[in-house]
Amino acid sequence: MVRRGQETSDGESSAVKVFVRVRPHNTREKDAAAKKGDDIHSIIHMSDRKVEVMCPERHTPKHSFHFDACLWSIPPEEVKKMKPAPKANTYLSQAAVFQECGQMMVNNSLDGYNSCLFAYGQTGSGKTFTMM
Repeated sequence: MVRRGQETSDGESSAVKVFVRVRPHNTREKDAAAKKGDDIHSIIHMSDRKVEVMCPERHTPKHSFHFDACLWSIPPEEVKKMKPAPKANTYLSQAAVFQECGQMMVNNSLDGYNSCLFAYGQTGSGKTFTMM
């Protein structure tokens, strides 16, 4: 990280960047939906830097959050199966997620800046998947 006001190797001047990622559904989630005879649902809608948590009953926004970047990693073929289909950013693979946030950290570390990645989320939410 850099002190406020200093530029990093990519020309950015912010000391902290916050990214959010929606990971693909895991086998446990898919199996649970199939066992109930249900479609996989998403209560998350994303657009550019905004995440909306939807009210499941009414499909209306309940909460809204803004980030430096919102990363959508549910493949398009899975999104088509969701009812209702969520609004989402363009699909990003693991490699694209690294290019979006990891590469910047590696470059800044090689330039002599301290870097720290903090992965937060409940158990099974995809932290390790994102780091791999």
